[in-house]
Amino acid sequence: MRLLTPDLSERRIESPVPPPIPVPGPATRGALELILGVVLPAAALVIEMASGMSAGAYLNPLPNWRALILAWIVPIANFVGWLGPGLSPARWRGYLSGLAVVVASIYGIAFLPIAPFAILAILAVGIGLLPLSPFGAVFTAWRQLRDVTGELGAPSALRALGLASAIVLGAAAPTVWTQLLLDRAIHGTPVQQAQAVDWLRAIGDRRYLREAGDDSRPPGWFGRSPDQTKVPKIYYLVTGEPHHSAPRNRGWLDFDFDWDEEQGQDRVGRLLKGLSVSSSRLEGRITPRAGIHYQEWTLEFRNTENVQREARAVIALPQDGVVSRVTLWIDGEEREAAFGGRSQAKAAYQSVVSVRRDPLLVQSAGPGRVLAQCFPIPPRGSMKIRLGISAPVRDGQVQLPYFVDRNFSVDGVSHSVWIDGGADPFSRGLAETAMSAPLAIRVADPAEVAWTHHPLDKSRVIVQRQATAQLPERLAVVVDGSKSMAGLAEPIRAALSRQARQHPNWRLIETGNYRGGSDNVAALQTAGDQLASMGGGTILWLHGPQPVELTSAEVLRAHVERKKSRVELVTAQLVPGPDVVTPKLDGIATVRALRAGASDWPDRLAESGGVIREAVPSAEKPEGFEAPMDLARLWASAEIPRMLPRDAKAATQLGAGLRMVTPASGAVVLENQSQYQAFGLDPDKGLTNVPEPGTILLVGGSLVVLCVLQRRKKRNATS
Repeated sequence: MRLLTPDLSERRIESPVPPPIPVPGPATRGALELILGVVLPAAALVIEMASGMSAGAYLNPLPNWRALILAWIVPIANFVGWLGPGLSPARWRGYLSGLAVVVASIYGIAFLPIAPFAILAILAVGIGLLPLSPFGAVFTAWRQLRDVTGELGAPSALRALGLASAIVLGAAAPTVWTQLLLDRAIHGTPVQQAQAVDWLRAIGDRRYLREAGDDSRPPGWFGRSPDQTKVPKIYYLVTGEPHHSAPRNRGWLDFDFDWDEEQGQDRVGRLLKGLSVSSSRLEGRITPRAGIHYQEWTLEFRNTENVQREARAVIALPQDGVVSRVTLWIDGEEREAAFGGRSQAKAAYQSVVSVRRDPLLVQSAGPGRVLAQCFPIPPRGSMKIRLGISAPVRDGQVQLPYFVDRNFSVDGVSHSVWIDGGADPFSRGLAETAMSAPLAIRVADPAEVAWTHHPLDKSRVIVQRQATAQLPERLAVVVDGSKSMAGLAEPIRAALSRQARQHPNWRLIETGNYRGGSDNVAALQTAGDQLASMGGGTILWLHGPQPVELTSAEVLRAHVERKKSRVELVTAQLVPGPDVVTPKLDGIATVRALRAGASDWPDRLAESGGVIREAVPSAEKPEGFEAPMDLARLWASAEIPRMLPRDAKAATQLGAGLRMVTPASGAVVLENQSQYQAFGLDPDKGLTNVPEPGTILLVGGSLVVLCVLQRRKKRNATS
């Protein structure tokens, strides 16, 4: 019997091959994951980018471009994962799903406090899905991460989540350290605050700083909400710019509504979208022998938005000038303003603004400037106002008013200027920059002695004489050391060095290093104390925008109001912008404004004291030119600050009686007589308005024509 053995060399043993692992594709994942993980998050991002809805009501989920990119990775990663293998390698899908899990989880935690309200909103009115979108995105991304880790070459879930966490922390680092530095700048010791400001200048997130002060809610992902009252101060110290320097725009697509938080208030605030000047015309006429000019600035505002707007502007007047006429067009008809007490006019304006009617308010905003505000400029409509200004001619020059601060645009608008009555009439269309810069036009020779009747006392006259100007013996030039003044520092120093030999008691004080903002009030107080200890002197404050009070201006006011200190404060704003310090010094006789530049301020300071106006008995009336009543207004504008401390009521009566905008009196235009009566105002009360230049020309031209016709008639009769 033969034993058979198997031939193992020729026999093959086949091992069983496992069936392929089914990978879920689009058909197996279903529509639920597509809706929860892709559609809803993408819709939420588009709506937030367009409207800024969450940023305005709860929290800003897209505070910067880094957050924007990470947020969009969530729906993109979920869509790639929903498509399954074939479109991208498992390795990349794993890392994308891990990043989507981490980012969506952070947003889910951020929106968790309002999730119950969102659920109630869905049950009640069918809205509220957008705040819940991060939770659906987390659910989808986690399922996709779990599935992809089973594929060949895919990273583990721990590795994918670890890398995603590192990416998110790196993207959030600038915001995190900005929040930490901002917290130290607000709550630290003075040394810590100064160090934090320096670090914020170097590595801080400027956009976060700007948005952190917009409302009481945290604008980023991490950290406690900063003190909203102090953020604008820190922002100014860091950047040297006003906190509201850029228009509000929480929507990345620029479709959000631009709220006006300052409506009816004394602050100008930020530029408003859709609000602009559509036309600007300035007409003036000079009385050369009296050295006086009167000009009217007519402005028309245009609103292209679908909501009512309020136009607000701080206007720098010609030096020693005063607003003496205010007009508003209502339904195409001119309405003259009623002049009354400052608080009286302001209360009337605010009451009418609250019911959205047609007022115009003009009030003093510090030495040499006024605040004009008008409301409502209708949607897709316009509003027209006119300001009449009486001012002296200085050194044969007519100074023009200009905007120091405004909440509307002037881009592309021609500024038409016409000045007549001097040796060289001026008529020209200027660029829009002329409305935001100090300009002077040489048109007349120096004036002679002039006088006019006292408006309230028939036994006295107002006399104007030329005087020899004298520069102060002791002068402290306090220069704003903020970033806005960096380009003017060298010309200011050069102008002072030219005066050093003749005026050894002049000195320069720079308040900062021109890198950010600086505390001018503290420097002014120190200069005042030093001059007072020396027996008195003059402070010349050359400054740019002062958008915040780093030190209370009320303390400075107390310093300059002291009669015993014998210190005079002269302010000159060289760079236009918001200023909250100067209005706090309004109505003080020892504080006055100066129109000057960085190089010519010594000359302008010398010229500022070259005219004397005083009230004298009629018997002492000099031989000279009888000037128009504008001379009385110029006298009263300097007299009212001296009257206010001892007799505020008389100062108010003088300002309102002469129809002037002063620290004691304001002007308001209301819609009807009943509104005036409700606040004890009368638009017809007071000195007769000065006729506008166009009216003067019309009347003058008519008289010339009548004279010519009369002469021709006589010639024909004799012939």
